[in-house]
Amino acid sequence: MKLQTNSIITLDTRERYLVLNKAILDNKEYFLVMGIDENNNTIASKVAIFESDYSEQDTYVIKIEDKEKISIIMNELKKTMQK
Repeated sequence: MKLQTNSIITLDTRERYLVLNKAILDNKEYFLVMGIDENNNTIASKVAIFESDYSEQDTYVIKIEDKEKISIIMNELKKTMQK
């Protein structure tokens, strides 16, 4: 199943995230996400950018840690928010 904005994803670690926005760079999908608690309340201190990777049956996410890459992705996300 592909990731979609305004959906909730659960990682293998049982962490849950709300998918806020999507950007595509170099044919890769990146998602701005915010953590949520067991009551579906957002956790403002738990914001991340995930890169998606799909296999035939599963969806994998990779948390982006590189600050330069985060900056580039955030600029692209800002453009999509302005449309």
